[in-house]
Amino acid sequence: MKGLGTDDERLINALTNHTDTEMEAICYAYQAMYGKPMTSAVAADCSGNYKNALVAMLKPKAVVDAETLRKAMKGLGTDEFALIRTLLTLDWYEMEEVKSTYMNLYNRNLAADVDSELSGDFKYTMNLILSTKPEAHAKMARRAMKGFGTDESALIRLLNIVTCQELFDMKVAYQALFSRDFIADLKSELSGPLEQALVALAQADVAQIPFTDVSYTSNQAATDAQVLRKAMKGVGTDESAIIRILTQRTEYQRQCIAEAYLAAHHKSLESAFRSETSGRLEECLVAMVTPRFKMLTMSLRKAMAGWGTDESALVMCLVHRPAEDLFYMRREYASIYQQDLVKVIRKECSGSFEDLLVCLVLSSAEVCALALDKAMKGLGTDDSALIQLLTHRSYMMPDIREAYLRQYGRPLAEAVSSECSGWYKEVLLKLVNFDSDPSLQYGYFIPPHVPSYDQRDPFQFQNIVQQAYTVVSNHAAPVAQQALAMGVTHLHDVVLESPNMRSSRY
Repeated sequence: MKGLGTDDERLINALTNHTDTEMEAICYAYQAMYGKPMTSAVAADCSGNYKNALVAMLKPKAVVDAETLRKAMKGLGTDEFALIRTLLTLDWYEMEEVKSTYMNLYNRNLAADVDSELSGDFKYTMNLILSTKPEAHAKMARRAMKGFGTDESALIRLLNIVTCQELFDMKVAYQALFSRDFIADLKSELSGPLEQALVALAQADVAQIPFTDVSYTSNQAATDAQVLRKAMKGVGTDESAIIRILTQRTEYQRQCIAEAYLAAHHKSLESAFRSETSGRLEECLVAMVTPRFKMLTMSLRKAMAGWGTDESALVMCLVHRPAEDLFYMRREYASIYQQDLVKVIRKECSGSFEDLLVCLVLSSAEVCALALDKAMKGLGTDDSALIQLLTHRSYMMPDIREAYLRQYGRPLAEAVSSECSGWYKEVLLKLVNFDSDPSLQYGYFIPPHVPSYDQRDPFQFQNIVQQAYTVVSNHAAPVAQQALAMGVTHLHDVVLESPNMRSSRY
């Protein structure tokens, strides 16, 4: 961009061939050397969507996402799908970074803004997504017990899908959020054998379980299976004995007991509980001996079967579930019910809530592919969405390309090429076809105060490059470090030089 005109091809090559880590360091070096943010130089010499795409690449990902969220909620109406595509492609680290950046940029709380813009089940689900996992579990538990009546099925489901550590964290969050004791609330809302079972589950402590998973032998599993058989044999059922055995064993150990029971008595433990118990206690005992993926899958099916849909059950099964859980749940659902979970959700739900639940089931790459198709579908193109989705995604771009091809039957590059033109199209195609090491996803750094330099000689410039190189060397792979130094030197010749500019990087 130096002198008359702009060498757009060279500029695009310089800016699109770097990871986020490298671009952070390049921006830092440029600011230190020329006393102005690189975004100002690029914005002054480019225009339209071409300028918007280049500027988005120069900003940190958290800033781009925070700006998208604010734009989606500002003014009349709310762009609910913009909220979905932004928040459901973030992992927990990125989520916290975006919330912090949103507060720094606008002096507003992201969760409070989302709450004020939304309503109903969509609002509740978004609130959980913006919460930490312990907070989300605590809010689910409180909702099950608050108001008239208690959702006992929700409590059974929740206490059987959390790990011991998640349970401990949930109880701490419950006290912090509501100034109430979770165990005490359980006791006040429940009664009889179900209270005994759920309170025992809620009080479970790994340190108090008599066996570790490694030390738990097949002989011990057979002994426990025999105790359960004896508790259900003859007249009456010793429910306390069943509860005592199951709540003092880990999920893995309960599966071992179920296998031992089936081998010894040629009848599943689930069937035995169904014939010897009833009501919510039966539901609770069956859940305790059912593998987690299968139990979640069955809960999803039950929530959408018959008249009406249990939205709270769907949300509990899908929000804050690890990617591997969702993958196995989707596969298990197709195996048991011969239906695709995504298609069933689309049939049972509608509107933005439907889109939200579908995106909870999909992987991040599949969500990006869906959002990209939505941005290019119909009359006109949502260029803001395209820019947001294609910048800062180099670490997952191969997965996005594969997901787009699988879902829509044509290459992503072909779709982008048909919707855009000029240098703007060239930028997006470079981003679509760029690959980087996925391990560099978290290569961001926050630079220290950037000094200004009045003399721009090569020796000083190399010092700035070395500063950027040193900071990034703590985060990036050697190959990225090498590319960094090359990239900064190259941009020195490309980016427009304009004196007397002193402003922040953003």
